[in-house]
Amino acid sequence: MGNFSIALSGLQADSVALNTIGNNLANLNTTAYKGQTTSFENLFYQQIGQSGSGDPIQIGAGTKVSGTSTDFSEGTILPDTTTNASDMALDGNGFFLVQQNGQQSLTRAGNFQVANNGSLITQDGASVLGYPVMNQAATATQNFSITANLSSAAAVGDSLSSQLQIFDSLGHSHTATVTYTNTGVNSWNYSVSLPAADSSAAPVTGTLTFSAAGVPTLSQPNVSFSGLTDGAANLNMTWRANGLSNTAAASLNISSAQDGNAATNGVVDVNVNPQAITLPVGSTQGAQATQNISATVNLNSNAPLGTSFTTPVQIFDSLGQSHQATVTYDKTGTNTWSYSVSLPAGDASGAPVNNTGTLVFDSNGNLTSPTGTVNGITFPGMADGASDLTFNWNLNGSGSTPTITQLASANTNGSVNQDGFTSGNYTGFTVDPSGVIQAKFSNGNSQTIGQIAVASVANVQGLVAVGGNNFQTTGASGQAVAGVAGAGGRGTVNDGALEQSNVNISTEFSNLIVAQRAFEANSKTVTTFDTISQDVISMIR
Repeated sequence: MGNFSIALSGLQADSVALNTIGNNLANLNTTAYKGQTTSFENLFYQQIGQSGSGDPIQIGAGTKVSGTSTDFSEGTILPDTTTNASDMALDGNGFFLVQQNGQQSLTRAGNFQVANNGSLITQDGASVLGYPVMNQAATATQNFSITANLSSAAAVGDSLSSQLQIFDSLGHSHTATVTYTNTGVNSWNYSVSLPAADSSAAPVTGTLTFSAAGVPTLSQPNVSFSGLTDGAANLNMTWRANGLSNTAAASLNISSAQDGNAATNGVVDVNVNPQAITLPVGSTQGAQATQNISATVNLNSNAPLGTSFTTPVQIFDSLGQSHQATVTYDKTGTNTWSYSVSLPAGDASGAPVNNTGTLVFDSNGNLTSPTGTVNGITFPGMADGASDLTFNWNLNGSGSTPTITQLASANTNGSVNQDGFTSGNYTGFTVDPSGVIQAKFSNGNSQTIGQIAVASVANVQGLVAVGGNNFQTTGASGQAVAGVAGAGGRGTVNDGALEQSNVNISTEFSNLIVAQRAFEANSKTVTTFDTISQDVISMIR
């Protein structure tokens, strides 16, 4: 009978509504869950006649589910009480872009994790996608290492060559060749050279000796090249030779490493496809020798001749060892002071170069000589085996006006700056509102390692939920357009926070009562129709 199908269609539709409400309530605590609602529409009508006035007399055939809509409004964003940097929330429109088994998905759930290999992943193991870093200034190679075995069974005169890419101060790469030649038991000569077109300097040569166990006895030879044809500064490097061995195995190269890099432009390159983000877990940031110093100082114009004043400056050599340099000023005339830059006794054995001079001021206390920068202050023969320590003294700081003055006030030191640092271990990361990820190191430095990708779609209602807090695009939603947070209408990233479910429990309980009553009403209709059917059957008995 048609009347049963009407009530049954209501029961079926109400069951879908109850399931939707139940799913919303089950996900009250699901990170960034988006609540859904069920909508209905009536079925076709049968016209059984018309009234005396000509109005149609129709009987409906029931109801059906016309669709489920997702509420993509933003849930409450709460700070993570554990201050976990891998937890992120999007404040505004857009989705995080993730990928697993080659399939990209969209998610609002930013409760990410860091895998053992440093990969940033979702709770289900999907890779979080982002953009690579492109904004590195050129850094000259200061340290390199080669892992190789020089066969102890080699005949005198046998040789092996290793090649590695190194960078000068302008970021230009050079292919250095290291040639080892056997000279006897546990002894090899080495020659480090650059292509003739890259440098006019002769190869750097020396001798490597090994213990009976095959371990090198000279662990850190200094390798320097001057006369670089591209105009870069002299290339001063430390060779970490402890990667070499001298055993009975065949001579072979295994690997090489260096700490320089070429210059690149831009924070990230959003023209490339987003790729998996990897954090430098367990890595170490190499040391950087001080290359520039600056200081803000006032020298008292009323001080008597012979007055001395000092400015302490902490600087670093190529091994990351810190040294307390001292700039000493001695008044020699009305508007003149001599200066001397020194290191503590025992830190360097060679004679310093360009470390002394005279400061000349005008009648207004402005520095007139020298101007700009004192270049090439050098301390050779570092006691710890580091490369010669060479740096420049920028007399204007970061501006165009000298930071050293001679005014009628007490001798004072202001800010002191230098650009060197010791090596540091990776300690964690932070994410700024634009999604830029900064790795933190124990030496106090930070390094940009990437930027979180944020995707947007034209029609969010066209997305299909696939579980695991993920959505995928369809023809109705349009393709996902990846970009960066805070641009193109995309929201910003809140680090150390999570978006909560946007389900309102009070609303869902109200909806649950309505759906329950509707289900009970349709059930009553079925039982009523059943009673009537039984009465009809009884009429013919």
